[in-house]
Amino acid sequence: MSKATRKKVIFGATAVLLLVLIVVGFSSCSCNRESYNDAVRLGQEALGNGDYENAIYHLKRASKLSPEDYTILINLGMAYFNAEEYSSAANVFEKAVLINPSEEALETLAVTRYKQKYYEDALNVYNRAITEYGRKSHLIAGIAACQARQGNAKYAFDLLQEALTNNPNDPVVLYNLATLKADNNEFVDAARFYVLFFDVVDADINKQQLNQARERFSMIAKKYPTNEKAAANKCYTNAVNYYKQQNLVGAFTEARKASSLDPTEPNYVALLIAISKKVNRPQNIQRLTTRIKNGFPDFAEKYNIK
Repeated sequence: MSKATRKKVIFGATAVLLLVLIVVGFSSCSCNRESYNDAVRLGQEALGNGDYENAIYHLKRASKLSPEDYTILINLGMAYFNAEEYSSAANVFEKAVLINPSEEALETLAVTRYKQKYYEDALNVYNRAITEYGRKSHLIAGIAACQARQGNAKYAFDLLQEALTNNPNDPVVLYNLATLKADNNEFVDAARFYVLFFDVVDADINKQQLNQARERFSMIAKKYPTNEKAAANKCYTNAVNYYKQQNLVGAFTEARKASSLDPTEPNYVALLIAISKKVNRPQNIQRLTTRIKNGFPDFAEKYNIK
């Protein structure tokens, strides 16, 4: 074989090798991309379905393939958080904060530190969030929760009142106010705040918080002052009599008094719904129906309230 021929063979072999490497490399990238997309899809589906074990598995795989993906880190952190693996959740949220110190990332990290009972760390993160994003009601509520756990109940209550003034329908604020009152055995005020929480909370988004509120609310119902219950029952009797007489204004007034005196009794709310339907008040119907479904799920199921 001549020298020129050998050069052609070597060049040809090199070209084939490069082509093979390029094809293999492209195929590898394509497989990784396909694997990444698959992992993201499966992870998000599992997270949405409450299957946190599989969500963690798939989202970890996605995060390894794309370590700087902020959205994947947030979702992975939420999967760990909902699985009550708070240490792992905190580690993931810290990575997310380094990539993008958004309000979302800071708040999720702060809440996780709170769950770990690292209240001072949680306060530091909440304060950073407030410095960067303003005194938003849910961030103030987070600080209040930390202060309460550190024994500063009065300061916590003042903070929550500020937050409530800023946003009267913030479920986080209402939940924390109710919990603070319940912890201080102020059951009347606690029940009223829990009811306001039931009115506005999104059951699909705040499942864990809603379940905790239901448990506390059920406990409060058993300890609710008997004098308040007696006064409420008297108003309810009046309301029923007015309703039978077709005096809907009187019925609504007395039923509302009954529900205000004893928010733990679902029959009072059911009567308010019935009256609201009679007088065609759709906003009242929607709000009170949400209250029944969120606060009294067994009652709602028994009487088919939807």
